Formats: sequence, C-alpha cells, structure tokens
Amino acid sequence: MINSQEALMLAKRFESDNKLAVYDAILNLYTNYGGNEQWPYIYNLFQSLAPPKRNNIVQQLATLTGRVENPQFAIQGIVAIKELGILGKQYGIAPQIIELLKEIKKKRMLFNDNVSVKNVDEAISEINNAR
Repeated sequence: MINSQEALMLAKRFESDNKLAVYDAILNLYTNYGGNEQWPYIYNLFQSLAPPKRNNIVQQLATLTGRVENPQFAIQGIVAIKELGILGKQYGIAPQIIELLKEIKKKRMLFNDNVSVKNVDEAISEINNAR
C-alpha cells in the first residue's frame, strides 16, 4: 500500500489523461490530500469548465481551498466559488455555496489566515446581495 504523498506523485503523471475514472481519481486525491503543489491543476480545471459544470466540482475546489497553505491560493478559490454562487443564485445554488464558504472559513481560521476569513465574509455578503 502506498501513502498519500506517493499517490500524489503518481497521479501527477496522469493529469493529462481525460478518462473519467482517472480524472475522478486525480480530482479526489488532489483535493483531499493535496496542497499548494496541486492547486494550479484543480483551480485551472475549475476555471476551464462552463459555470453549470463547475457546480459538479465546486465541493472539491472548496475542500482544497480550505487545505492549501498559500493564502493567495485560498483567496483565488474563495473568489471563484463566490462568482459561481452569484451566477447560480437564480438557480437556487446560493445556499449550498454559502455553506461551502462557511466551511472554508473554519479551515482558514485554523491557519490564522485572517485575510481569507475576511474574504469569505465579503463573498457571502456579495452573494446575499446579488440580484
């Protein structure tokens, strides 16, 4: 059996593979065990999707946003999730997005990342005030 660090290194070789099973495995591995090194792959994947499809992986992006050590990456994730919440508000996804942001806030507090915590509060306010 391999540990999560070995699995992350192995998964890197398969990032360009578009087979669904490999894609899902990498997505879950990177978001649950990854960090700063895996951020660009997950963030760029999220941004490459059309907004309706972003909803399919927003939970995973939120998980990694809470995990990354780099506060700039966390802010990128918060902004991307907020934008999805605003775009999807008319379709009723705002409550789900706000809950994800609240979870991110809890995790960022563990890093003493006050800037990201403030960004989450502002993001929630912007979603709530969006029309």
